[in-house]
Amino acid sequence: RSWDVALAWADRVTLEFHAQGDREAAAGLPISPLCDRKNSPPVPTSQVGFINFVLLPYFKALGEIMPSLHVRLLPQLEENLQHWKALAAEAAAAPP
Repeated sequence: RSWDVALAWADRVTLEFHAQGDREAAAGLPISPLCDRKNSPPVPTSQVGFINFVLLPYFKALGEIMPSLHVRLLPQLEENLQHWKALAAEAAAAPP
């Protein structure tokens, strides 16, 4: 996805995760990972982890059997990863 689309979807997913965590807390259930709005990592940090541990391995493996996808998708994914890393570094450097 282009950076603007990736950013918009990350925001939407985060809102949905936090809404789920709110419902879990209200029901007295344990809050699922990344769903606790008070204790979740910043969005850029979670996106870096998601890309590194889920998306990159998936698309690299997929690229071995479908090289055309690899050529089209991997560069955009790596570009988005660099955007998220820069935002994560800014967040880490910001005073609390």
